[in-house]
Amino acid sequence: MKRNWEIDELIDHFILMPDEQELIQLKRGNTKLGFAVMFKFFQYKARFPHTKGEIPKTVIEYIAKQLEMNPDIFSEYDCTGRTNTYHRSEIRTYFGFREATLQDVDLMTDWLCKQRVLGKYYSVNKWNEFFGNLSIFVKLTSIFF
Repeated sequence: MKRNWEIDELIDHFILMPDEQELIQLKRGNTKLGFAVMFKFFQYKARFPHTKGEIPKTVIEYIAKQLEMNPDIFSEYDCTGRTNTYHRSEIRTYFGFREATLQDVDLMTDWLCKQRVLGKYYSVNKWNEFFGNLSIFVKLTSIFF
């Protein structure tokens, strides 16, 4: 994510709409700001940040200002705990996303084979960044081999 944002860009991508604020107002303390930042990041990038450092300070400050909160409390938000896991689930549900399943991997693999992207055998381990830690091999139809 880019580091420097103009005010009109912040407004375009990170303003909290009324329905979003209703959802965010159900949270308390640093989880409120953490949830809001994760929510808007996901809305912008269609994924969650790998680390807190990936989120520009100006974005955190802009979201915190809308919530009338101190942006420094975002540093207290635990991006690895159960609360964050629950928040991610809520955010995915709000946007109509879900985590990928093994069936999704099979469907994607079949589609990629038909598009002539993958070869005879493909390790799904290479897809970890998209599908999590899947330790399986998928036998594919012979395309390149």
